[in-house]
Amino acid sequence: MSRFAETFPSLRGADGVRPWNAPALREWMDGLAATGRSRRADAFVLTVWAGGEYRSGDDHVIAHVVESMNAWDDDHRAAALAWRSDLCTV
Repeated sequence: MSRFAETFPSLRGADGVRPWNAPALREWMDGLAATGRSRRADAFVLTVWAGGEYRSGDDHVIAHVVESMNAWDDDHRAAALAWRSDLCTV
């Protein structure tokens, strides 16, 4: 998961990415360091990690792919599309 998360530029160096620690990444996302772009990348990565939905207590994090693709820059879109492409070749 660390390698996958690091394909998103805004998650490189984020708490919880390396070593992989989903609760720490979620906490980082809730903190001041995260931006709109990194929050979407974080939600996307956590959703992939959880197999479709990430839950933390009563909180639900579900990646909205269409909104994210519209908000991300080319590098973030490329990371998501590379992940999707890998799924198709497995």
